[in-house]
Amino acid sequence: MKRILFLIAGVIILGVTSCQKDVNNYYTVTNKTIYAERSGSQWTLVDDGKTFVSTIPLYETDNFYNDYDGILVYISYDNKIWEQIPHTYLGIAYSFDTSNSDIEVRMQYSDYTQITGGGPGRVYFKIVLIPSEE
Repeated sequence: MKRILFLIAGVIILGVTSCQKDVNNYYTVTNKTIYAERSGSQWTLVDDGKTFVSTIPLYETDNFYNDYDGILVYISYDNKIWEQIPHTYLGIAYSFDTSNSDIEVRMQYSDYTQITGGGPGRVYFKIVLIPSEE
């Protein structure tokens, strides 16, 4: 009886100790961040005076991000506090469109009425290009 008990214990010990730890080699692809600044003269009033538009150029190497990866855009008026676009704040709606050559940022009243005041002035942008896998 002792032999059978020792035999079973030996099999269990061999089974437990012979397991290998599966080690996966994970890698991280870093994001790319672009900072841009637009002055008041770099905004254009379009849509019969209802929308301010400014264009931020993308470099040729960034075309891949537009076609296959993710693009996040943040806006700041003081270069300290960042708000992600699209977003609406105090009745002003912020949005953006991307192409292989640029990012077009739009500002308009959320009720799409005509803009009566001046332009947005100096604005800072943070653009985060996020790689992804298929």
